[in-house]
Amino acid sequence: MPNRICIIPAKGTSTRLPRKNALPLDGHSLIAHAIRKAIKLELFERIVVSTEDEQIAQIAADYGAEVPYMRPPELSVDPASIANVCVHMLDWLRDKEGAEFDTLVLMLATSPLVILDDIRGAIADFDAHGGRGCLLGVCQMDQPPFSTQLMDEDGRLRPAFPDSPYVDKKSNECPPTYHSNGCVAVVQTDWMKANQSFYGPGTRGYVMPRSRSIDIDTREEYDLAVALYGMDATQRDVGLF
Repeated sequence: MPNRICIIPAKGTSTRLPRKNALPLDGHSLIAHAIRKAIKLELFERIVVSTEDEQIAQIAADYGAEVPYMRPPELSVDPASIANVCVHMLDWLRDKEGAEFDTLVLMLATSPLVILDDIRGAIADFDAHGGRGCLLGVCQMDQPPFSTQLMDEDGRLRPAFPDSPYVDKKSNECPPTYHSNGCVAVVQTDWMKANQSFYGPGTRGYVMPRSRSIDIDTREEYDLAVALYGMDATQRDVGLF
């Protein structure tokens, strides 16, 4: 069995939606939902939360996750990335505890609509392709990006991709495009340390429906997630816990 660790990054500082990782959803905080799913999966040797926030650390401990250390402040502000946070955790566990892992599974508290089968499916897909490189949860974009516009300071628009062969094509004439949905990443730990990123030549996509691909960064996205979560009680009861 692969030696897997689940890392759930959950800083207390967030610019667009203050303290988003601790916001409530159906009686539990967002970080609690992610931890409960990770435990329910029974696929990980360890489930750890990376945070610099005492309240979030306490919530994590109360729900059964480990908080091996408080995240250094410089990893909780820009330009630090989630990849930087994960590599720091892997290095710390190796250096301080002698613990090493083959595979890292990233789960985010801000993706509360992901269900257990999404995570299981991503891990199974990763393992089926040799357990190497990186697999990112993605969803198909509503509209192709090729005709998007940049706006100058004076309000004038100019094509973002002027050299694209699809810049003047209708959406049904363009190839499907995808973006990372923030719901899950499965990555070979050695590959991640070498690349310091989830993106590289070994990155593949795991397609998920848009209905479960909300990644909360704003109040509007949070309100939408709460509404969608409340509308599907069957999926919530069966698919999440």
